[in-house]
Amino acid sequence: MSGRPASVDPCFAVGLPVREAAEIVYDEDRAAVALQLTFADDSSLVCTVWTDWTLVIEKRADNRVPEYFWPPTAFSVRTILPGPDLEVVSASLSRDEVGEVMGADFLIGGRRITVRSFGGEVDIAVMGGPRRREPASPTAQTSDDQ
Repeated sequence: MSGRPASVDPCFAVGLPVREAAEIVYDEDRAAVALQLTFADDSSLVCTVWTDWTLVIEKRADNRVPEYFWPPTAFSVRTILPGPDLEVVSASLSRDEVGEVMGADFLIGGRRITVRSFGGEVDIAVMGGPRRREPASPTAQTSDDQ
């Protein structure tokens, strides 16, 4: 990663139309490295964990993968909440005991997206809306099997 970008308060995004919520992923292991909200005007908000383990929230004029993810060909975007009829309803920050930003929460299209710094890695979760159920494993034990 190159120089640390300026971090912004994500509340500026409240009321903005969102075209897509996505994870920026490292292609080698498909691990998420950032949350990216792309707005209707193609600007974006990128949330990632920096080298000091804090969460950086960057407002960008474009929706490209940021240059601090190097090399750029090693990263791609994976949609987690498609638009186009989405809007940021709320945004808030979470801070640690010394006031450093460690997380952010967004309410978008009836779903809550949380992004956290956890052990120096980014942790992204989407809650609400329809849930996908995995089929039960045929080898799973039930209480009758015990």
